[in-house]
Amino acid sequence: MKKTLRNVAALALGAGMLVMNVAAASTVFADVPRSHWAYQHVTRAAEEGLVSGMGNGVYGVDNKLSNAEFSAMICGLFYSNEVKEQGSSGDWWRPYLEAAYQRGALSGTTAGAERGKQQKWTSSVANAQINRYDMAQIIMNISDDQDWEAPTLNEMAIAVTQIADWKNIPAKYQTAVTVAYAKGYLGGMDDKGTFMGDSSMTRGQAAVVLCNLLDAKNEVDAPVYTNTTKLVNGKTPTRENVYNALLDLKDEFGQNDTWDTSREYTSEELGSGEGSQGFAYMLSDRVFGAMEATKQSDIDRMKPGDVVYLRDEQAYAVVLTVDGNDFTYVTCNSKGVITWRGSGYLDELTSRDTIYTRYTAAVTDELANGDSITERNVKSALADLEDDYSDGDVWNMDWKYRSNVMGSLYGSEAFVWTISDEVFGELEVTEHRKAEDLRPGDVVHLDDYDEYVVVLDVEDDAFTYLGVTSKGSIYWDGYEKLDGLDRDDTIYTRYPEDSSSSSSSGDEELTNGKSVTEKNVMALLEDLMEDYEQGDEWDERYTSRVLGTASGSEGFVYLISDEIFGNLDVDELTRTSQLQAGDLIDYSYEGDYVIVVKVDDETGRFVYAGVNDKGKIYWNYSAPVDGLSSKDTIYTRYPDYTSSSDKDEDDDTLTNGKSVTEKNVASLLEDLMEDYEQGDEWDVDERYSSDVLGSARGSEAFVYFISDEVFGDLDVDDHDDPSELRIGDIIDYDYEEEYVLVVDIDGDEFTYAGISSSGKIYWNRYGYLDELGRYDTIYTRYPGSSSSNRDEDTLTNGKDATERNVANLLSDLRDDYQTGDEWTDRYSSDVLGTGRGSQAFVYFLSDEIFGDLDVWEHSRPTNAMVGDVIYLSKFDEYAMVVDLDEDGLTYAGVDNDDEIFWNAYISFNNLSSKDTVYTRYP
Repeated sequence: MKKTLRNVAALALGAGMLVMNVAAASTVFADVPRSHWAYQHVTRAAEEGLVSGMGNGVYGVDNKLSNAEFSAMICGLFYSNEVKEQGSSGDWWRPYLEAAYQRGALSGTTAGAERGKQQKWTSSVANAQINRYDMAQIIMNISDDQDWEAPTLNEMAIAVTQIADWKNIPAKYQTAVTVAYAKGYLGGMDDKGTFMGDSSMTRGQAAVVLCNLLDAKNEVDAPVYTNTTKLVNGKTPTRENVYNALLDLKDEFGQNDTWDTSREYTSEELGSGEGSQGFAYMLSDRVFGAMEATKQSDIDRMKPGDVVYLRDEQAYAVVLTVDGNDFTYVTCNSKGVITWRGSGYLDELTSRDTIYTRYTAAVTDELANGDSITERNVKSALADLEDDYSDGDVWNMDWKYRSNVMGSLYGSEAFVWTISDEVFGELEVTEHRKAEDLRPGDVVHLDDYDEYVVVLDVEDDAFTYLGVTSKGSIYWDGYEKLDGLDRDDTIYTRYPEDSSSSSSSGDEELTNGKSVTEKNVMALLEDLMEDYEQGDEWDERYTSRVLGTASGSEGFVYLISDEIFGNLDVDELTRTSQLQAGDLIDYSYEGDYVIVVKVDDETGRFVYAGVNDKGKIYWNYSAPVDGLSSKDTIYTRYPDYTSSSDKDEDDDTLTNGKSVTEKNVASLLEDLMEDYEQGDEWDVDERYSSDVLGSARGSEAFVYFISDEVFGDLDVDDHDDPSELRIGDIIDYDYEEEYVLVVDIDGDEFTYAGISSSGKIYWNRYGYLDELGRYDTIYTRYPGSSSSNRDEDTLTNGKDATERNVANLLSDLRDDYQTGDEWTDRYSSDVLGTGRGSQAFVYFLSDEIFGDLDVWEHSRPTNAMVGDVIYLSKFDEYAMVVDLDEDGLTYAGVDNDDEIFWNAYISFNNLSSKDTVYTRYP
């Protein structure tokens, strides 16, 4: 988890090594006089507790620095908690190197590459001197990890011109050096700006880098948030979700940690502030992001997450809980010491105590806990409340409760609306008097008793409910016949009008809001096995709005099916090969209906559930798939596009229904990493059969399985061009003598997953594109037409055609086609035509960004946009616009030596109507 507070721990690195000690603040080093070039930085680094001497008052300013020492320095500044998690080691350096490696700080470095190859640290790597190239790479990695603002393309172009030996920098380090230089994290070694990346780094240089990184770390600018109706974590803005989001931040900003009160924090919504104000604004942003902030004066409406100025305390705070008249909050004092134990009373606040709230209008698609609005989820939420409002507990009938939906309430009404708000959050309420539409969670005003109750469950002709007696005693066993309700009894429901029993939150979603895939269906089945356990009795009659009414095994499987698929339609399958988990079978062998729990392709059998003739639920019966006959009818509720056999081959989507882009593939792989964790066992003897890739064992089976989990039934093609490698591709990898799956690609380095010879799953091994050869076959399942976007007016990555999105794609292409690389290819674009040299290069870039989007031309260069192709008549060459300012534009192309460039600049004064602009923005 990223840290924002500077919390540098005392760090001892062994005899003769770098020692970090806060006591070093008063250190004066004999070998670093005031006249020394590094005096200011060494002194400051010591005062900040980042470094200290080597004994006898000596710092060792010109001593060469090892990989281990520099890793320890950056861990002290950024990753001290990660170091603690590594535990003790016989080698002082091992925890620091491993912590830095795990956080990605050493990615792309010499040390990181050795660690990836050898799968362990060695003393020779730890003690090897670190050069300035690797230092720059580490700086860029940390910058990415900390989400610091990246330099603009213009800043990068300027930096390139300032680095005297930039063309001599190896391609793999050019981006890192340029980024670090452009952001001012490091500079040249002489007045010409020569970088000298091969030279070893010294302790004096390390002090400079540490100070610059510390400055960057201490710049607390609000990130750019884009959420407007949901919290930063994607959940609905309800009291419970806001409270939990704040608690998640407690690990990062703990009790008695220190916030730098001298730093100003700027929130786009709340404004700027220092001290407790900046701290409160920062916490609020971390929870609410870009959600609008408004002032309010009604103290009774204060909620968790609200920012309040406590005038008596002269401090800003963020509210944690509100319980009656009591509230708790988190804040920091004038010295920056954080406390999560602040408490106060609402009736002691006045209009002088300003409250800022960021809750939006009520949403209509989730419960307070973030679950979709289904009867099952409502019943589960009510069951969770039974511990907080236990049977027999006493509710204060004189206590006032204010509901944002219903207003101020007392007595039994206050109690039931408290329960209702706990379940439904901010959802609106509607009322009716139709007993047949009663649902769990509804509030009923029983006119005969003048009592308000909450419905717990509805069964056949009766319902159970929760309420309080006239003396305030809570009870959970209320019971009433549906026909006992009449027009004088009012029912209040908070289910959206278009929802119904167990309805899914979308046309093609399960009841938990997830896409309709067999994996997601099986996960819901596992949950239901806990609610309806093996051996439990079932003697109920159940009515499904889709399947009908039934009892016995048929009624049970109808219920289970609705709990999974909600209101999704049902279809009859024609082939047993289409059978999937969640399908229903009118099974002649059982003489009743059953539901499929699992289909095992390896054994050709399926597991099913139902109710036996003694009324007992079972989940573990099995039978051969080929034993099903024409006497057995199979019903499925999977939408057409999810059927593995009937899948539309032109659909070209991943298993989660999203488009086939590297970003979406990477997201699915991240989910799979949680299900199949690093170090888990994979049975090397287990055979896996893929409908697309074939049948295999060992590492081949593992990557086939992962590939199918991502790409479903998408076809496969093979090639041997490493430059075309993409995330999710499979490699028959000669180096490993195994099959592996690509997890990430960074420059000329790629990360891959597979299993070791002993069957241990790994996700973090590294390889190099330039080491892939003719003995390595690449298998890809990206559709050849996946970049076709003509009808959607989107870029090739599926995003809108905006300059910002185009610039991001250009930045990626710049990593692949770097300055100084050779381009001699002829290229034909279906939209732009055929060209050579610079024309071919920019046509290629344009297609990589805009895909099949049409082109139109104009002769107004001042109206050009990033990504436009421009014909420069003065030079008789074609160029790609990379950036623009008030005076001119930066462009990319190929020079007369067939070398790619990205940073040429021409002023608008040197452009005219003879220069044609070709744009592909819709």
